[in-house]
Amino acid sequence: MSIFITQGRYTQQSINGQVAKPENRENEVRALVERSGGKFLGYYLTFGEYDWMLIYENSDEISAMAGIIIGAASGAATGMK
Repeated sequence: MSIFITQGRYTQQSINGQVAKPENRENEVRALVERSGGKFLGYYLTFGEYDWMLIYENSDEISAMAGIIIGAASGAATGMK
């Protein structure tokens, strides 16, 4: 399995939701990685250009991107790389 790192920013909609109902997003992120066949290694909140960084293993790029695309489609994240 290869290790992948993804960075991104929360959308304003996501930030508003987190202010209204604070929660640890790690469990949801872990589930998303695992549903795409990956292994969750870490989820970190960061300062600067990006709000978070995700580190995970997956068998290939297509499987890794599947989870990222699902996360992006939720409207909670933007600017992922």
